[in-house]
Amino acid sequence: MALFRSNGIAAFGMALALPARLCAAEGVPLGGSFGNAEGCAFLKTGEITSDGLLALSETAVTAYASSCDFVKVSPAIDGRYQIGGLCHEEGEEVGREEKLTLSRAGSGYLVTFTDGTVWGPVERCP
Repeated sequence: MALFRSNGIAAFGMALALPARLCAAEGVPLGGSFGNAEGCAFLKTGEITSDGLLALSETAVTAYASSCDFVKVSPAIDGRYQIGGLCHEEGEEVGREEKLTLSRAGSGYLVTFTDGTVWGPVERCP
């Protein structure tokens, strides 16, 4: 395997790091986790105890049978984040790209999808 150098920087190492960065989830600076009672329990234990689950972390939003990982997060404008997500439904092997908006709702958040679906509000987990 060839190792190419440019200005003393190993291009091989940069090439290895690039795919990991492209696949890494981006985060929203929430300052904690948010959810309903079932969602907060899920975030603590990893166990799903109810189909009413709704959980929001800095890198994903999760419901009972679906979830979206945040892949691209734009800086907040008027308290709203525009997010490019990779979403999965239960039983799907391949995710689909979705655009969603994360906005404040009182002391919590709402997640709105481009088709008008709204998840939330979710409040800060204890």
